[in-house]
Amino acid sequence: MNKTTIWILTSVLFVVAFFLSFQIYNTVRKPIEEKRNIERTEEVIIKKLEVIRKLQQAYYAKYGCYATSWEKLLKFALEDSLYNISKREEDLGNDSVIVTYDTLSVMAVRDSLLKGMSKEEIARLPLRPTIQEVTGYVPDEETTATNQAAKADSFFLYVGQTENFGNIICLIYVADPNPENPTRKKGTKPVLAFGSQSELTTKGTWEF
Repeated sequence: MNKTTIWILTSVLFVVAFFLSFQIYNTVRKPIEEKRNIERTEEVIIKKLEVIRKLQQAYYAKYGCYATSWEKLLKFALEDSLYNISKREEDLGNDSVIVTYDTLSVMAVRDSLLKGMSKEEIARLPLRPTIQEVTGYVPDEETTATNQAAKADSFFLYVGQTENFGNIICLIYVADPNPENPTRKKGTKPVLAFGSQSELTTKGTWEF
């Protein structure tokens, strides 16, 4: 073989080797990158769920049950107020007690629980953030685990009642309806959620 032929073959082999190396690197890199981006997205989802839980607990404290719709919860967040109340008891003897409640201050829910959040951010609380919104990562067409979570769905909201020792109690369950994490989608790990549709709890699945 002359030098020209050797040069051509060497160049072709170099290009092929480079292409194969890139393919191997890309095959290894993509799952790692996707896993990292899913974790970042889940961190944002958890923060949103924590804010929603805090609002629902405040709503419950004021009205005796949870907000049954996102519209009611957002109206509470943007327009309602919370009262700082003190309780004093005076013992009169003979098993008699006078209880006095004093309103010390009134503060808007937004100023009390949602400091630093704009109206636009509050209005988007019911929407689960997508992986693309959080990280800018665009899944491949073949990546069904993230493709199915490409649109901004609302979090699933359930508010119901059950009887416990003769008392009616309110239940709440808020969950990510479209998890991007394949292990959550398959049921290997629980979806990101707080509360329960059958038990009296507001604990988050990320807290177990």
